Amino acid sequence: MSIEAAALVFSGISALSDTINFWRLRQSQHQQQQYTFQQQQQQQQQQHSWLEGLNAEQRAMVDMLEEKLLTAVKRAGALEEEITLLQETIDEASVTILSHVIDESLLQVLAKTISEAQDRLIRALKDPANSNQTRDDEMAIASSVICSELKRIRKLNNNSLPPSFVKMWFSHGCT
Repeated sequence: MSIEAAALVFSGISALSDTINFWRLRQSQHQQQQYTFQQQQQQQQQQHSWLEGLNAEQRAMVDMLEEKLLTAVKRAGALEEEITLLQETIDEASVTILSHVIDESLLQVLAKTISEAQDRLIRALKDPANSNQTRDDEMAIASSVICSELKRIRKLNNNSLPPSFVKMWFSHGCT
């Protein structure tokens, strides 16, 4: 993915994230208004027991409206949960996109150098003619090369390693 495409996708995700945050703010305001409305309604019921003067049909209508209001509040809560999950997914997608901003051809060149250093280390460790000192020296050389290349990748990739290189970073003690 090119840097321009990643930037475009990220800006779209940011816009969606902003929209979700705006909706959450509006939802919170709406919930506060509903809570205030419910408190006022309870106070009115306590002060004016107006329900006593309603006939059965009117009471049924009030009950139906209360039921619809409760259903709407429950749906709003379910939507809030879905929005939270969507926001988490967007956040994860943003991290993934940002972790792959390095140009693919540069990444391939650097990865090839890392692979060659690993191959050399493996050959040195497999060779029974090599002394422990030679093996240690080869390990130090490989780690030096690998860490240098991983630092380059990190520098070219918005100061983060693509996930496939993180384990290698730690196994070679890169700092």
